[in-house]
Amino acid sequence: MKKIFLQIAFLITISSFFVIGAKAQCLPDASIKSSGVFPLALPDATPNVAYSQVLQFYITKDTVFKNINATIDSLFITGVKGMPAGFTYTCHNSNCGIKGGGNGCVTLSGTATTAMKNTNYPLVVMIKIKGTANTILGPISQTIIDSNSKYSIFVQSPSFVSELNNSSTINLYPNPSKEKLGINVSENSIQNAEAVLYDMNGREVSRTAIHAAKTELEISALSKGVYFVKFVNERGFVKTMKFIKE
Repeated sequence: MKKIFLQIAFLITISSFFVIGAKAQCLPDASIKSSGVFPLALPDATPNVAYSQVLQFYITKDTVFKNINATIDSLFITGVKGMPAGFTYTCHNSNCGIKGGGNGCVTLSGTATTAMKNTNYPLVVMIKIKGTANTILGPISQTIIDSNSKYSIFVQSPSFVSELNNSSTINLYPNPSKEKLGINVSENSIQNAEAVLYDMNGREVSRTAIHAAKTELEISALSKGVYFVKFVNERGFVKTMKFIKE
């Protein structure tokens, strides 16, 4: 039964939930009712420029996995590893936790130094989950210690950021779309580039290598709704865009 609950907790939290934070408390967005965290990617940091990013999140309380009802009682962030030196996090409350069915937020902040430029910092968030699996043998309570490594912070040099912002152009068309989603990318941005498609819950739907300035993504099999495309390339350029599948 322990294995069953581990699977449940992993599927509904580790794959769809992530939080990190900073010095000033943020305000949770109670309108978010889809399990996951928003936005899907962290913006890049620039040396000697103050960095601050608020992430909003929600986690469901009740779920069903392989015909077993499970309840998430609470979830706590116990630490964030891998942040650039000098970066800190603070959650929306003192214990960095939420109840199942609740909303929360965190802010990551700090100032990168020149020595950090052109460096990627993968983040590992330490998570403690308390929940109950309602099995045929009765309720089984358990505390799970796990981690999430979904996000990273890339530190770029000031001149490099200016160059990308001035010369990198990415457009989606048509939007909304039914069968194919086109991506227009400037030629200087396609070196080892890829487009990663996510649903509203932050789950990865597809991953497509971008080899040309014009690329089409096949989306006819997707259900109707809102999705996100995250574009990344070898130079550390990241851009996340929203589109609607009709």
